Amino acid sequence: TTTTTTTTTTPSASLSSSKTLPEYNFEEMTVKQLQSFLRERGQRVSGTKSELITRCKSLAVATAVSSENTPSPPQPVDKLLRQQDDTPRARKRVLVADQMPEWFIRRLEQDAGEGVGFDVWNLPHLATDELQELACKVDALVVRSTCVPAAVFDDRKAGQSHLSLVIRAGSGTDTIDVSAASDAGVAVKACTGANAMAVAELTFGLMLSVDRGICENDSDFRRKTWGKPRYKAGKGLYGRTLGIIGIGRIGQEVAKRALAFGMHVKAFGRSFKKEEADDIGVERCDTIAEVLRSSDFVSIHLPYSEDTSNIISTPELALMKPEAVIINMARGGVLDESALAAAVAEGRIMGAADVFEDEPTRLGEEIRSPLAELKGFQGTHHIGGSTKQAQDAVGEAVLSILARHFSSPG
Repeated sequence: TTTTTTTTTTPSASLSSSKTLPEYNFEEMTVKQLQSFLRERGQRVSGTKSELITRCKSLAVATAVSSENTPSPPQPVDKLLRQQDDTPRARKRVLVADQMPEWFIRRLEQDAGEGVGFDVWNLPHLATDELQELACKVDALVVRSTCVPAAVFDDRKAGQSHLSLVIRAGSGTDTIDVSAASDAGVAVKACTGANAMAVAELTFGLMLSVDRGICENDSDFRRKTWGKPRYKAGKGLYGRTLGIIGIGRIGQEVAKRALAFGMHVKAFGRSFKKEEADDIGVERCDTIAEVLRSSDFVSIHLPYSEDTSNIISTPELALMKPEAVIINMARGGVLDESALAAAVAEGRIMGAADVFEDEPTRLGEEIRSPLAELKGFQGTHHIGGSTKQAQDAVGEAVLSILARHFSSPG
């Protein structure tokens, strides 16, 4: 008989404060899961399994958090790997392979919509081989930053897997081998536009910060050094021209905010029509070069693909106005970082980005970008979609995709 495993999210007894903890069963977690728990919290990950368990327990008690925002505790991977799966199940099974909030797991189990609920395997931070082995035991896979390589779909191709859907809980599907999924008959979906508001807000945060030297102001203030005479060179946004490269949902939200700031907006998009531009009150450009030549600020919101890899490099950056600002909010690799570093180092332009070509994967890991130490550049840690509003919207979008997929006839 098949053993059906579901996630429990009952909080433990109240601690000294009014806050509660989820019930982490550290004894049943693998060494990799224990290390991930510690690494995400900036703790040492060396030691025996027993030492890791003790450290995790101490850390969990010391850092009690609200149950509403607490990620659900992971399940023991080894037990699920051993579980036989040769009996039909009453409910579809979903593997959640990245950290998602507790409310999302709870809703997924109870009612994702259309009266559809699921058996949930909540397993963030899986190794690639574990992901491959578990994916063949589930009907759907939900990921955020976890890469889904072609090997995950091998069992499906061989007719030995029920996997029919992979969802990226974010924008874009560049972390998933979509071609291999298609060959195996597995649908791939993303939550396009769900984080548009959050990314647009951060775009403006960076634009203002670079122009007004907000980070530098704050650094001087914390050193108790008055620096007002150094911070009088901001252009200001009112009356300036913002060029938007990639005018999908995010680009359009950026345009709305720019117009509210009194900016003139130009935009390029391969399928962006003049009628659409007129509707939102922006000027349509035929080429990226046209945007770069005529803008005081440029924000990039293109998806990453072979066609857009390093689509803006040295020749394109040379077209920009002196002291113009370019901001990459798309994907690392759309804007050539080495070329941007050279242009910023020469003082020709300024820049900012939330995404990078070689992003660290662990808390505290060294940043390996040529932009990291440059004056005239500001960077954030790929946090564009990291707001509660955006994460709630993404969670709702995932639930909606799952409900539609599994409630549809056939």
